[in-house]
Amino acid sequence: MNRNRHAVNVHRRRVLLCLLLLDDDNNRRWHTRPTNANRLGQGDYHNLISEMRLGDHDNYFVFMRMSPNQFDALLHIVGPMLQNNSRRQPLSPAERLAMTLRYLASGNDFTSISFSFRVGLSTVSKIIAETTLAIWIAFKPFVFMELNEGNWLKVAEDFKILWQYPNCIGTLDGKHCVIQKLPNSGSAFFNYKSAHIIVLLALCDARYCFTIVDIGAPGRHCDGAIFAASRFGRALNNRQLHIPPPRTLPNSEKVSPFVIVADAAFPLKENIMRPYPDRRLTPSKRIYNYRHSRARRVSENAFGILSHRWRVFRRPMHTKQSTVCTSVKAAVCLHNWLMKGNHNNRNRYCPQGMADEEDADGMIRPGAWREDAQYGAMQNMPLSARNQRAVNAVTVRNTFEEYFAGEGAVPWQWNVLPNM
Repeated sequence: MNRNRHAVNVHRRRVLLCLLLLDDDNNRRWHTRPTNANRLGQGDYHNLISEMRLGDHDNYFVFMRMSPNQFDALLHIVGPMLQNNSRRQPLSPAERLAMTLRYLASGNDFTSISFSFRVGLSTVSKIIAETTLAIWIAFKPFVFMELNEGNWLKVAEDFKILWQYPNCIGTLDGKHCVIQKLPNSGSAFFNYKSAHIIVLLALCDARYCFTIVDIGAPGRHCDGAIFAASRFGRALNNRQLHIPPPRTLPNSEKVSPFVIVADAAFPLKENIMRPYPDRRLTPSKRIYNYRHSRARRVSENAFGILSHRWRVFRRPMHTKQSTVCTSVKAAVCLHNWLMKGNHNNRNRYCPQGMADEEDADGMIRPGAWREDAQYGAMQNMPLSARNQRAVNAVTVRNTFEEYFAGEGAVPWQWNVLPNM
């Protein structure tokens, strides 16, 4: 009996010693695991967000990038896709949506979101992946325009009125979004700036909205290869975008196809205009480059507003590839949705002075988004080493050059010419 009692005592001492030697971090991990009581009593959604919703709508907008009414409208659309009955007390669709919006708006990592909302780290990862995908699926059909001749003509009319560039159906640009190295990816996403990248390629209308996007191409490829391999690039080359046939330029007998304005990173094609190389330019070519730049600045401002409002673009994204892509897609959808809202909501999301503005003499006042570090973790695409150009593309650009120096001239362009 004494021998058995001694063996039991030895075993108890060994167990006690093992407990004492456990790392303090492990002990804290077990004792501070998020519970429903912690989430309800201390989580941001049930406390900070609820408090701001009741009486502090200005800070609510800063926190969520939208008003309470807009949040409710968004929840009405995506809420049915966020129902989860797998837990005894599952997170509500509203809480899942708020968590995702805060991630996109702040760019905080999943660990910070986990602490703020008092939800487990793996749960945060799963929720953000599911919710960003739900936003993309629900909003994609109506925040991007249908590609038909009528809609292209509306876009061209906006460019003619707002930016004095007729027969323009959009501005094309691409940005590099920095991510952490993906498992087993090798150098596929590694670009010339020594960072791992996915590409956001987009066509923008005259009002800073995205009309076509291609997301997720590996960053090691040059812009020409990415554009050529994209569905958008293939559809444009195969004439499958239902672009209207060529038309006469206003107040002129010159006929031109409808074109996309892009920077020097893209090839010169019949439907894609890039500026003249900056070498011994004649006055008319300098005027063309100025008018080209005015239109192209639309896409630059669209990306600037996007990254200013959704700070997830300002930090490297530390998550798996599929979640990176759905996060970018969700942010683009939300940008379009908020930009196309009623006048008051649009002005709150993009107030006067947010984008670049021109004075009566054509001088640029930089937009507020430029006050931040340039795009943060969103980088410009590199210039292509080789951009072939077709003879008919050169002819089209020369037609616009003659038009902007003649019938299509605007008064202030001659004031800007000496400074170019």
